[in-house]
Amino acid sequence: LTEEVLKEKEGVKRDERELAELRNKVAQLRRSCLVEHHERLQKASKDEALAAMKGRDAAVRGAQPTRPHDHGGHSWSAHVFNPTGPQTSAPAKRGVPVGLQGPGAGVHY
Repeated sequence: LTEEVLKEKEGVKRDERELAELRNKVAQLRRSCLVEHHERLQKASKDEALAAMKGRDAAVRGAQPTRPHDHGGHSWSAHVFNPTGPQTSAPAKRGVPVGLQGPGAGVHY
């Protein structure tokens, strides 16, 4: 009878260990799923923010020439040169680069 009780206790301990291992595995899988879910949310948020920034950039670029060489090959020249701005017949200033004289500088009709 004592042997049976000892065997039964060992069996219960074995079952308890197995159950504890399974609980640990389930907890680990839950944490893993939560981490993956969080990473997917972060990636989606980052992608959405990037798409929004690209949309704003495209809108800004739509108002400016798309090729830098349209205004002498300088990326800043689109900001200096304004072909649709007011035209003046002011004489060119000596020593100032043509692109920095202002719109229409040196244009005579």
